Amino acid sequence: MIICRRCGHSNEDSAAFCGLCGAFLEWTGEQDALAAEPDRVGDGSAAGVHSFEGLPPPVDPDVLKTRPQPDASVTCSACATLNDLDRTFCRSCGERLVPEAVEAPLVIEPTPSGRPRAEAIVAGAVVIAGIVVVALFATLSGLGTNDSSSLPPANSLAPGGSSSGSGEPSGSAATTAPATASATVAPTPRPILFYAVRTDPATDVDNADLYLVYPETRVERRLTDDARPDSYPAWSPDGSRIAFDSRRGDGNRNIWVLEPDGTYTPLTDDARDDGYPTWSPDGSQVAFSVGSAREREIWVMSALDGDDARRLTAGADDLLPSWSSRGLIAFERHVGTTEEIWVVDPTGGEARPLITVEDGGGGDPAWSPDGERLAFSRAVDGVRQIFVVDADGQTGLESLTPRSTCDCEEPAWSPDGSQIAYMGPRAGGAVRAMLVIAATGGSAREITTNGLAPAWGG
Repeated sequence: MIICRRCGHSNEDSAAFCGLCGAFLEWTGEQDALAAEPDRVGDGSAAGVHSFEGLPPPVDPDVLKTRPQPDASVTCSACATLNDLDRTFCRSCGERLVPEAVEAPLVIEPTPSGRPRAEAIVAGAVVIAGIVVVALFATLSGLGTNDSSSLPPANSLAPGGSSSGSGEPSGSAATTAPATASATVAPTPRPILFYAVRTDPATDVDNADLYLVYPETRVERRLTDDARPDSYPAWSPDGSRIAFDSRRGDGNRNIWVLEPDGTYTPLTDDARDDGYPTWSPDGSQVAFSVGSAREREIWVMSALDGDDARRLTAGADDLLPSWSSRGLIAFERHVGTTEEIWVVDPTGGEARPLITVEDGGGGDPAWSPDGERLAFSRAVDGVRQIFVVDADGQTGLESLTPRSTCDCEEPAWSPDGSQIAYMGPRAGGAVRAMLVIAATGGSAREITTNGLAPAWGG
């Protein structure tokens, strides 16, 4: 059996993808060694982590033919692989399986006179009619299939969700499907990206690397292992690419992208100190901060190759941009020893203040997925807390975290806007817990004991 590293489900040895969650199974053929290597679960330890390799390699159909085939099976519509009836995702390609209507043989029992029983004939007709009706209903309502993903495609890291980065199923089927439609499978929530300074087990040296964590299970995965520090990751809206800043290569801080195939694309290559990337709503551009402390500026560039770079702000110290689904870019501006939140239209116009020192100040802006609310941090009597306010920066102000339990920063919305992840109190040095709280407030829960700069949405 192969144990899924994400959800813990036991899978048959022939499976390439988990039957419960669709995750790619790191099948090595050495199951004893695999079972002896534990998942890392939010404890900051380094055991059992693997570097990100993007999309898994294709599974050779000839190899699959040599593996045990299920007795009772459902055929994958994408690759025609036979799968056990209890699987939700194809063991070969990871596509969601559509349950097939299996007709039981119609046994016509003869009467004493040798003529078929009418009851058997009627029952068979009812079964066939029912199958036709269910298939027609599934076709019309879109039930039984959901090939959109808030992460890379189905053969990638974590299927489920919306290709728009909302984290919810797209289309009317997600909102109108009756509760009795058992063919619909809930999407897998997008994991939270973050970076952390941890001891590399291979070198025994502390370094900043990128990680992700599944908030429901607290299962973590290490994404990068370069000797130079990587930080401030950000999902692309479709979940297929990860932008981040890094000193890899020549030691200068630049913007890089982790591609779906596991390769790295540099978007900037200079000595200007580029950091804090964020994606445009359509994924075509990246906004970022340029310059050293006290003189940083907000720039935008092509997300494909870094071309067409242009400056949006100047003459201040601006950083941590957040691009709203409605178009505006919010960012933190340092004013003396305090911070304000400003906004700028990337299509043109001057930057303007949204939350000023007179309002109480604020930093770490993060737009909600619908662009109607803004989460940010603010120091109250010297202790930073997480607040939420309407898009105008003035109305609907709410404090999500109590002063007595928080020194909190850098909020990040869940793709559906229902939750907010943030950095919690310091536990010494660069070690800070990462927590998640409902966007309406309440009790927070710890996701990892050591995580910085969470990024959840696109």
